[in-house]
Amino acid sequence: LSLCSYSQAQELCFYRTSCTSKKVGNNKRGGGSVITRASKRCKIELRKSLRFVGRYEFEGSKAMLIDEEKSLKVFEALDFGYNNKQKERINCKDGLISHVDEEKEAQRVLLRCFSSAEHYEHEVAIVVRNGSLDTKFVETCCHFSVHEFEAYSASNTPQQFVISVEQPKMKLLRVVQSAHVGLTLKSERRDELTVDDTNIDFMQHYLVKVRIILRLIGQCLCHIHERGIIHGAVNLTSCGSFVGKKWKLTDLVGARSTNSHFLPDRMGIYPPPESVEISGNTNEENFDQYLNLNAPAQDKNILMTDHFFVSSLPAHVSIDIWSFGVLIYETLVRESFRSLFDQGNQKSQKLLSSSTYDAKDDNQTFMARLYHWNEEDLREVVDRLMEDGFGPLCADLVSHCLCTSPNDRPSSMEEVLDHPFFNECETF
Repeated sequence: LSLCSYSQAQELCFYRTSCTSKKVGNNKRGGGSVITRASKRCKIELRKSLRFVGRYEFEGSKAMLIDEEKSLKVFEALDFGYNNKQKERINCKDGLISHVDEEKEAQRVLLRCFSSAEHYEHEVAIVVRNGSLDTKFVETCCHFSVHEFEAYSASNTPQQFVISVEQPKMKLLRVVQSAHVGLTLKSERRDELTVDDTNIDFMQHYLVKVRIILRLIGQCLCHIHERGIIHGAVNLTSCGSFVGKKWKLTDLVGARSTNSHFLPDRMGIYPPPESVEISGNTNEENFDQYLNLNAPAQDKNILMTDHFFVSSLPAHVSIDIWSFGVLIYETLVRESFRSLFDQGNQKSQKLLSSSTYDAKDDNQTFMARLYHWNEEDLREVVDRLMEDGFGPLCADLVSHCLCTSPNDRPSSMEEVLDHPFFNECETF
């Protein structure tokens, strides 16, 4: 392998033979690729030889996301050269580097691989701009093009441009989901989704835990705001716990500088009311008709469109403060924010999952409600928090973050973190 180029190592590892099956120990090694037939010791070295630019080991057999418009493919990978502090641990039994122990030193990353220099350079400009951000508060990113590592590119493949993005060990979504496992619910009915008296201690512990996490996320937002960056899509999947139990903000690639503009696709499924508009030929009367959940389906087709957002939205701290209010609500109530408007037996998107933040289908009613977001909606938020046992301090903070007008929300994340909710021990 030391004599092979990268392309030669690939050919060797995936060379297939049809030799007669032969049993060696407890393993059968017959036909198939060399790497699948290899012994454990050889397989470790073969996998190392296949590492992209000498440090990234791909997970899975294909890209997890393909965006043809951006000429982008996204892969999950392990980074064995993370922070240039790769540590080799020796297995005393056979004197070989243990692949299992080595993986503990690797950092999970997403590799965003572009075949178009234009789209790559656009994202790199954002990464470079975010370079002033402290990695104690945000994910680590690095970027390179394959021509910097000629030995790792095959002559017949197009040039690749890569951005490596650090991935968390756990997302805040998982912390919230775990609360459902630890709770015994009185009823599956929406209006009785409360905890039993025997679980008061559990919920008190949960409240203490998530209050600390939410404060840390708030400090991360303070950090990026101080440097003129607005995140724009803070939610349970963009807050993660990294090595050393450090909570950071993720998904910074789509962030914007203060007073620049967000595109509609950044806002996610819980945009602030000021980002929602009536599109096309839809008038106020028709839009109000859509709010009538009992109206015939054909009457609602007037709004079956993705054009719910203003063409561009100035990046302002009020956007992140709105998102932070939604984040607190979902973390405490442990349900989708959208479930506030479920009617009768409607329970779609009630429980939280990663798909909650991926899908935008069947979202028209919620967008319509956001367009007319008012004091009555805020009262529903407050009532739900109080019903679930969270005190008036919590309800006051969330309702202020979710004010209809950006001017009525707290003026900064520092003001949010100064709220008594984070500084007084309000019990469940």
